[in-house]
Amino acid sequence: MAEISLSDILLARDERVRLQAEIITRFSCPIISFTMNIAGPIKNSAVILRAFLLGLAYLDQTVDSDKIIYRHISTESATGPLAIYAVNSSADELKRICVKAEEKTALGRLFDMDIIDTDMRKLTRARERGCIVCGAPGRACAAGRIHPVSEIVAKMNSIMSDALFKNDTEQIARLAKESLIAEVKTTPKPGLVDLRNCGSHKDMTPATFEKSADALFDFFKRSIAIGQNTKNLSHELTFNDLRKAGISAEEQMLNATSGVNTHKGAIFSFGILCGSIGRLWTPEKPIASIDLILAEAAEIAKTAIRSDLTTPRENTAGVRMYMKTGATGIRGEAASGFESVKSNSLPIYRELIASGLSKNDAGAVALLHLIASVDDTAIYNRGGCKGLDFAKRYAKDILDRKKIPQITEIEEMDDIFIQKNLSAGGSADLLAITYFLYEISELSASMNQ
Repeated sequence: MAEISLSDILLARDERVRLQAEIITRFSCPIISFTMNIAGPIKNSAVILRAFLLGLAYLDQTVDSDKIIYRHISTESATGPLAIYAVNSSADELKRICVKAEEKTALGRLFDMDIIDTDMRKLTRARERGCIVCGAPGRACAAGRIHPVSEIVAKMNSIMSDALFKNDTEQIARLAKESLIAEVKTTPKPGLVDLRNCGSHKDMTPATFEKSADALFDFFKRSIAIGQNTKNLSHELTFNDLRKAGISAEEQMLNATSGVNTHKGAIFSFGILCGSIGRLWTPEKPIASIDLILAEAAEIAKTAIRSDLTTPRENTAGVRMYMKTGATGIRGEAASGFESVKSNSLPIYRELIASGLSKNDAGAVALLHLIASVDDTAIYNRGGCKGLDFAKRYAKDILDRKKIPQITEIEEMDDIFIQKNLSAGGSADLLAITYFLYEISELSASMNQ
């Protein structure tokens, strides 16, 4: 937004006082008047507004919602966002809540939460707030103009950026974890662990996968941070740092599952996706478009083709399939920007959800599209080329007969896969990615409302 003048600030303050008095008179209870304590001539921006909304979220989580009898929220003014809550509570209790918000985190230093009682008396703090730059008593620094405005603004922007990154990282990592859990709960799935049975697996249950997903939460956060920390460096360096983090994550997974490999493929894929989101993150636009995220993932993953397939160090199922057939498996998927998800399962899943299908059933159908089209390393590992051809043809035949198959048809496919000891684990990872990208785009849309 544009810079504002001193007269703009004074007019806004007069209007705020008038509005405060009006609300107190109308509801006969104390109010919380919340603004941002922003230095410099720019008082509102995308970043300032996002920081303000974190403060609002804290109030909504902390103040008893039954006692909030009126909310006035204004976010468009160039003089800064404003919220006034009329609360049927004691002014002293509200002051305690707001002081805690202001002192809980560094971002709280930018919150200006005034409590005004029914007699229009503004409650004061027990102790003076420190300077945003040096921590000394704030009034002394302000009165002596110890710090130039440019230094204060730089510190303020750093505080907001750090707080927003932490908050966004938590949300994105939680969606990654929930996508893995949503995948294992999707029922039915051919040869895979779900709520119907344990598929072609004797050592796994849905609970095993949930424990694993919980154990990987910190890895997802770390991957986003790696992306952000290496955003101005090469994609190869990002990949190498992600790989180191992934090795540690595999150990955490195995510890959580008593040695069962539930999510090794997902660690690779989700690490790259979270790293891509981190490389693209800015405080103004925390989640880039899906196309940009997948393009960034492709650049990061090209290193995996060179290091894992061209000059392999491990005799994995993916390496064996590459040596036998030339198919690049999940590494090729990632290096293509997860083309099978982008052009196949994600648009199909979106379409089915929009048509009214449940997320479970839409996911089950999307999985069939993946099985029908991808060279699934897990199927190849159990059934070779013959098993892979059978699985792809079976899924394609079902989809050719009907756009939205009956659940019973997928259950029959599940039974046959179990008889043949086939498991579409690679496709299941891509289904989890489908869920993740869908939820990420939904979160991004909600942030931009």
